Amino acid sequence: MQFIKPIIALCATAALGACSLMKDELDDCPQGLTVQFVYDYNVERADMFNDHVGSVTLYVYDATDGHLVRVQTEDNTPSAQPLRNVNYRMTVDGLPTGEYRLLALANQRRYADISQLNGVRYLRAGESEGMTSLNVALADLPARQAATAISQPLDTLWHGTLRTSPDPSEGGEVLARSSYATHTPPSEGPGEVLSRSIPARHTPPSEGPGEVLSRSIPARHSPPSEGPGEVLSRSTSARHTPPSEGPGEVVTVREHQLTNCVISLVRDTKRLHLSIRQADDPAHCDIADYDITLVDCNGRILWDNTVATPTTPTEPTIPTEPTTPTEPTIPTEPTTPTEPTITYTPFARWNTYYDGLTGQSPQQRPATDDQLEETAHADLDFNRLMLRSAEEPVSPAILTITHRADGRQVARINLPEILAQGRGAFERYAYSPQEFLDRAYDYRLDFILVGGQWRYMSLGIHTLPWTIRWQNVDLD
Repeated sequence: MQFIKPIIALCATAALGACSLMKDELDDCPQGLTVQFVYDYNVERADMFNDHVGSVTLYVYDATDGHLVRVQTEDNTPSAQPLRNVNYRMTVDGLPTGEYRLLALANQRRYADISQLNGVRYLRAGESEGMTSLNVALADLPARQAATAISQPLDTLWHGTLRTSPDPSEGGEVLARSSYATHTPPSEGPGEVLSRSIPARHTPPSEGPGEVLSRSIPARHSPPSEGPGEVLSRSTSARHTPPSEGPGEVVTVREHQLTNCVISLVRDTKRLHLSIRQADDPAHCDIADYDITLVDCNGRILWDNTVATPTTPTEPTIPTEPTTPTEPTIPTEPTTPTEPTITYTPFARWNTYYDGLTGQSPQQRPATDDQLEETAHADLDFNRLMLRSAEEPVSPAILTITHRADGRQVARINLPEILAQGRGAFERYAYSPQEFLDRAYDYRLDFILVGGQWRYMSLGIHTLPWTIRWQNVDLD
């Protein structure tokens, strides 16, 4: 018995020492997040983050009260380009245990450099005031006033929210659910049938006036941009891309663990290449003869990637009987719009020529007009486009082309409505109109004029050998 007590005491001492060693090892374990950024919310359905994004900022907010917990930025520089590494992950160490929401803003260049330049720039505000206060506005620097006229290339802006739980490539499963669910895949049901009439052409202008096509398209609507949507089940085989709006998922940081997560980016900056030709006078179509404008109210992106719009005016309240003689009720003033309308104009204008006599495209206009074709070109950059209904208080984005000399209107179109027709090239994915507008970012519109007004219009998408053509039936 005398030997047993020392042995027991020795075992107890060893156990305490082992526990101490285990605690020391756990204290050295990193705790926080590893974040992968993905930009595959595009028509190519390919991750282009490493090729397109040059700067990304992550905002970590407390999921309970929305206060800012951490801001972390990674940039490409001439000496180091970490974002070009396909294995890049941002590590956020030292986060307390708890639940968080993540927002990301990205650009092609360092935001610190962009915000020091003159001209119209994306200016961030409200980051430290809480998650729902974060916004990005097109502002005229150095005055820092809301932009109302833009005629320059814009610095590309991406917005991102948490998309999934751990990446399967790093040993986790994919949580295929979103607080705002997208369309159901076509394989899971026939969907609803949408009948729409599209003024379209499938023959060149020289072969006739064209036809108006009415076609039924099996399609599914994405849910409204605001609302909880449906919840999808877990999956280990495929990642479900979320829509372009919403607060994103909640991520949980656990003690002595690094939590892997993925943030999906949506490109909000768009570009339109526009060309004009004259069918009845092909030798004369100078870009200097036209004014081109795009008017929209879309200058500010809110925290959830929705576009801020003017506040709808409210009626003043009717005075009621005062509760006490010294506390009369004062009528409230009607609210007034706070978001300006922006007029976008081309940042680049030029002409191209085709000489039918030589079969060449000279840089300068040839001396003779014989068999010459002159085409006018213009490029515009603009912020996120929204497909708005006639019932909404904010007007849709309107593209207008006018003759500079006398102000005659050449074309006036609802640009989002026209561009959204491009989803017809991707019918297998059943994109909603708004989802397509958010995925695509580089459009091409070709106008053919007859008698000084547009008769035919073709829509093309960058990188795709595909077009759809309309005939202006109002001129027939």
